[in-house]
Amino acid sequence: MRNLRPSKAFQDAERISVAAAAAGILVFGALSTSSFIPALYRGMAIISGMEVAFFSSLILQVAYYHGRWILAILGAPLSLFLPCFVNFVWVRFSGLSLIYPVAVVFILVWLAIEMIHRKVSGLQPDQEIEEIVDAYLIQSTDSQLTRMETAMWICVAFGALLKLALMQLR
Repeated sequence: MRNLRPSKAFQDAERISVAAAAAGILVFGALSTSSFIPALYRGMAIISGMEVAFFSSLILQVAYYHGRWILAILGAPLSLFLPCFVNFVWVRFSGLSLIYPVAVVFILVWLAIEMIHRKVSGLQPDQEIEEIVDAYLIQSTDSQLTRMETAMWICVAFGALLKLALMQLR
């Protein structure tokens, strides 16, 4: 894993972490079938187990790739307690679906791990060239619509809105 470029290493770490998340679902699912977890928190336990397994695996792999174990020492306990705490508070004080805190925690923690990985990795020599090529491709494909194309897209959008409005009346 250490021989890979940073972007490929992070993608491999994500793939392995998805497998760890599946294992987390199985382990915490087995625990929730027993009387070890109260009935109110059984669904939360499975989801929290998935998040904990995914983030712990991802943090440990990023720390291994960079050889900076301080990331693992600080990040692993945070990845263990943050999803569980947020989900517990949400279940305890809210009657809404658990999907909202799971999505927010997942996106924020994943972005934080990726930003730390990029910062520790630094700018790669090939990355600057790739960014210049991407900017050129975006600029070359960014064209102005003709009047006919604009009129066509306005008609398509109007037709779609009219179709939605008619579906609501039925």
